[in-house]
Amino acid sequence: PPNLSARACSATTRSMFQSSVSTTARDRSEYSKLERQHIELQKQFKRLDDKLQICLGDLKRSKASEEQASRDLEESRRRVDQLVFDRHQLETQLRERMESSERLEVKLAVALKQCGPGTAEKVLKLSEQVKELKVE
Repeated sequence: PPNLSARACSATTRSMFQSSVSTTARDRSEYSKLERQHIELQKQFKRLDDKLQICLGDLKRSKASEEQASRDLEESRRRVDQLVFDRHQLETQLRERMESSERLEVKLAVALKQCGPGTAEKVLKLSEQVKELKVE
């Protein structure tokens, strides 16, 4: 029965080899599956990183745009304040000139009454000529 022991040993070795091959095949299959998952996760990470970079660029441009809008708004506010101040000055000047004009008209009326009717007509003609020269 030395053949039996060789056969038994051969069967045991064959069984162990098949088990080892089966385990190795299973390990390779799992490794291959994990490798595919890893590659897919790397692709997803790359896509997300690209999107993140785009978003960061958009954020940077938005911040720059917001800062420019803020500067523009501040400049507009300064210009409005200056325009309000200028308008107030012009209104004051207009009021002063109208008051001065009214005083001059009163003085002119008094002077015309003192000069007589012939002089008044000459003054009116000269006044009209001066107005025409200003228009031209």
